[in-house]
Amino acid sequence: MRSQRPNELGKSIERFFREYLPTLRGTSRHTIRNYRDALVLFLRFTSSQTAKAIEDLDLVDFTAKQVQDFLAFLEAERHNGVATRNARLAALHTFSRFLATEQPA
Repeated sequence: MRSQRPNELGKSIERFFREYLPTLRGTSRHTIRNYRDALVLFLRFTSSQTAKAIEDLDLVDFTAKQVQDFLAFLEAERHNGVATRNARLAALHTFSRFLATEQPA
């Protein structure tokens, strides 16, 4: 039977959206929604690339190569423009900086 407890990535995502963005960074609701959408797209993409369920993804799946492949996917498959792609990258960059302070390993 699978454990219902979130792994480190799940816990970090929750802290990122509940504490870090609204409280410590004072981020607007709109920016938080955009970051949420970017992270959901990234998790779905990573899930499809690694053949893991989204809830089984962990910190080891959040790599620079995976982000690079995701950005290429946004342009090639979703036909996102450079501005949209860069906005998604900014969201992932902010999340990765947060992860560096929360999970330095």
